[in-house]
Amino acid sequence: MAFVAYSNLCANTLRFDINIMEGNLLGKDMTTDNTTGGTENKATNRKYKDTVFRMLFNNKKEALGLYNNLFDTDYTDESLIDIVTLEDVLFIPRKNDVAFTMNGRFVVLVEHQSTINENMPLRFLIYIARLYEKIIDADNIYRRKLIKIPAPEFVVLYNGRDDLKQDGKVVTELELNLSDAFKDDDVQPELFKGDKGAQLELKVKVIDIRYSSHNKLVTKKDTLEQYSRFIQIIEDCRKSEENLDEAMKTAVNMAIENNILTEFLKENGSEVRNMLTLEYDEETARRVEREEAMEEGRKEGREEGRREGEQARRQLIISCLRKFKSCEVVADILDISVEEVQKIKDNLI
Repeated sequence: MAFVAYSNLCANTLRFDINIMEGNLLGKDMTTDNTTGGTENKATNRKYKDTVFRMLFNNKKEALGLYNNLFDTDYTDESLIDIVTLEDVLFIPRKNDVAFTMNGRFVVLVEHQSTINENMPLRFLIYIARLYEKIIDADNIYRRKLIKIPAPEFVVLYNGRDDLKQDGKVVTELELNLSDAFKDDDVQPELFKGDKGAQLELKVKVIDIRYSSHNKLVTKKDTLEQYSRFIQIIEDCRKSEENLDEAMKTAVNMAIENNILTEFLKENGSEVRNMLTLEYDEETARRVEREEAMEEGRKEGREEGRREGEQARRQLIISCLRKFKSCEVVADILDISVEEVQKIKDNLI
């Protein structure tokens, strides 16, 4: 099964690599165009590691819509948005992050389709440091005048298969804190203020955007709601269609038929299918790899346990032989065969 998953992954990766090579050979721009507030829609201009999430929302129009949804505002001026998404920082192998400034805020969004990673606050800390480094003149930080910087907001949009849980209960939102990662035995409360003695904190809001979660954020009839419905269609098609390529093709067609992301999918349908196939191929490969690693670990554990048991048994027999000398007596005491005791005794001579 793992071989099949990795074979599919390699095949799809090769297909994307060929697209990239063709774009480069033709002298086409492969980079994100943030100056116009969006990305080029042609497949040859898309970086193969982008996710559909980034492809859809990494532009001023959709970023503004997301901002309005998340913070319950109704801004309409797209010029207020400045896309500042970083390339090749933390979120690999798939680029599932979108970052922008708006209304004095740095908003960093990440879509997450697997189990929530508790190291997200640490990853966001590194990400925001890179963002500040990008917008601040290095010389200015040595001047006395206070430098005003955008306040950061960190949001993970959870879109996985399982329910989002906190303390064993199903929730639609939860919070991850950087301070949870601090080593308690390294903290000296008498030196600092705060519950954990930490002077640095970073909070990440995790929001369940699965359509089945009925979260209020995915009931607002906007692009996020349509995207959530699209992901639900994909999951349904994956369950009913064994062939991944066909499942993605069916999902895109069904979404268009139901007026879900219609314009976006009509314009980018082929590329979206390829991206989704690659994303889900990688997800399957990682899952199979984890399952096989766990099984291998269990096998190794059983084998190691067996070896340790045999060694302990042998040492017990040797100890009894040194005390009682007679193989028959040792065999009787340990309730084992005389032949087993004799074999070990012979090896000692």
